[in-house]
Amino acid sequence: MFNKQELEDIKESLEEISKNMFVLKQTNEELKQKIQSNEELLTSLLNTVKEINALNNTKLVEELKEIAVLRQKFSKAVASFELLHQKIYDRLYTGLNETLKNHQNELKSTTESYKATMPKVKEINDTFSIVIEEVNKFKTIAKTLKETDFELVNHQKNLERLDREKLYLLKKIDTLERMIGKYRRNKN
Repeated sequence: MFNKQELEDIKESLEEISKNMFVLKQTNEELKQKIQSNEELLTSLLNTVKEINALNNTKLVEELKEIAVLRQKFSKAVASFELLHQKIYDRLYTGLNETLKNHQNELKSTTESYKATMPKVKEINDTFSIVIEEVNKFKTIAKTLKETDFELVNHQKNLERLDREKLYLLKKIDTLERMIGKYRRNKN
């Protein structure tokens, strides 16, 4: 059946297959260990991920609750701010409106006073214009007057003369009155 050479070859082939099988077994064992190690690692990682997820979920729930609380507070603050804004606006609008009405009334009163005084102002202005004209006339007259016209010496002499005449005439009147009195007494 088989010759010696063939048997030798088969034997060598079998030895080689045996060696390969041994190497494959070792490799298989190593792979099994690595797979088992990887499975353990994967299990550990999955557990860690689950713990992290659980922790994150807890944190997320807490943070969502905080966000909800903050949202409510923010909504209240915004509502309060809007209410305050409206109150301030109303106060400012009312105050400004009243102030404007007061100033409008004052302005109206001032305008009416101004209109009422305008004829007086025109009259004063016309009178002032007449006074200016008269002053200008006096200036013109003053320019034409001589210095001697202002000397009161001649005027004083005239006054003294007129005074003496007045005294003389008063004496004459007294004399005439006495004479008329005597005449009337004698007649009665």
